[in-house]
Amino acid sequence: MSVASYIERLPRADRQAFRRDLRRATEAGAHIVTEDVAKPETLARVWPLVAKLWSEKEVEYSAARVPLFSAMAHSLSASDLCSHSCYLGEEFLGSIVFHRSGALTNWLYVGFRSDLPWRVYMALTATFIAAEIERGTTRLYLGYTNDVQKARLGAKPIAMQHCVRRLPP
Repeated sequence: MSVASYIERLPRADRQAFRRDLRRATEAGAHIVTEDVAKPETLARVWPLVAKLWSEKEVEYSAARVPLFSAMAHSLSASDLCSHSCYLGEEFLGSIVFHRSGALTNWLYVGFRSDLPWRVYMALTATFIAAEIERGTTRLYLGYTNDVQKARLGAKPIAMQHCVRRLPP
């Protein structure tokens, strides 16, 4: 499937919105970078944005104890995490952290600057979907939350299950 054929399958208003979201970063002078193996410095930059977002949404994860990506490093190899990040010059604006397995892509976490006059989240989401379609992904899980925005981009809700592994102190 091509990005163009994917967009054509969306309702008309959603097609227009998707195309607008694909242009957001460029129109703001920003650029998107995908790392097939997320660099430690990228994960270190996105973690505070993820923790801030969780705090705003009242998610019960204690950011004070251990940054999540550091904790995950105990169970994952470095190549298990990828990132799709937005920069304005050298300034980091946000990132989607995800995992790939063959033709399956699984969005894990997102952190982004919400104080900008344009929507970094929607730019990241639309360009992420387009990049994964171009890569040949046939199943793309977009994570939990923000169902309205993700539905506008063609996603359908499904039941999800999360498993947590307790790490030694």
